[in-house]
Amino acid sequence: MPRDSSATGAGTGGFNLDAMLAMLITIGMLAFNEERQIDRTIQSLLGQSVFRDRWREHESDEWEIVVVPNGCKDRTHEVALGRLTQGIPDLAAKKVRFRVESLAQAGKSNAWNELVHRIASPRTGVFVMMDADIEFGHVDTIHNCLGRLLQDDHVQVVVDLPLKDFTRKSRLTTFERISAGVSRMNLDARPGISGQFYCIRGSLVRQVWMPVGLSVEDGFLNAMVATNCFRSDPDPSRVVRAQDASHYFEGLVSLRKVIRHEVRLVMGTVLNCFLCWDTCCSSPRRMEPAPDSWCVKTTNRSPTGIGG
Repeated sequence: MPRDSSATGAGTGGFNLDAMLAMLITIGMLAFNEERQIDRTIQSLLGQSVFRDRWREHESDEWEIVVVPNGCKDRTHEVALGRLTQGIPDLAAKKVRFRVESLAQAGKSNAWNELVHRIASPRTGVFVMMDADIEFGHVDTIHNCLGRLLQDDHVQVVVDLPLKDFTRKSRLTTFERISAGVSRMNLDARPGISGQFYCIRGSLVRQVWMPVGLSVEDGFLNAMVATNCFRSDPDPSRVVRAQDASHYFEGLVSLRKVIRHEVRLVMGTVLNCFLCWDTCCSSPRRMEPAPDSWCVKTTNRSPTGIGG
């Protein structure tokens, strides 16, 4: 990742992105039947300070916004294209391009693989990955996440603070207050990757293939990042949270939906533990990248993985 290690000064965290060498930043938005929300999400994205009052700190970079509707049965593609077409012209002089690349096959893992390995340019230095149904809470979210990523070579992924959308209400129900309280307790733990929004180095992300059909993609990616694609012992410090960076997502407001969500997380976590720790990390053999596998292979056995 190009970086001027002497760059300090303006901006949160003591960084100056204007001192960085030019690079391509790809904002990837994965969408499944989001025609009702994606317009607001794109408006929120284009309102970020990196495209507005902080642009001078980013003007040496190239930017590309890529929306990837996958398996959509609604007008997600048309709505996204219409909003980007209306919102991008005043940014055209700022080296901001956009594309909407629809896929016939539904599934976040497959859409993620297609974006990273086929659709996005191999020149991409940083991927800003986001869902199509979030709205930013801080106008400097992307700016501060990029700055945190570029100021420390050890850091591979930067996340923001995920906030449940109902916390913006003036009056919460009893269930919403309990849910918000549980979320605050979880924030004391070490940050992990939320698939809703994160910034990741291109040099790392291009080494990863998501197993197609995986139920908890962000947990799998978190393990890949922490272990440098299973080449080393887990190092959670490779994922950090930026200050003054947040987004809102739809919070679950019924017990039935919460239970269903937790069951999905438990099942996905068990699968991730099997893939990441029992199958790979427990092996004493040194691992090396495998372009034809979903993650890595050992030097003395055939590739391990699913959905590859």
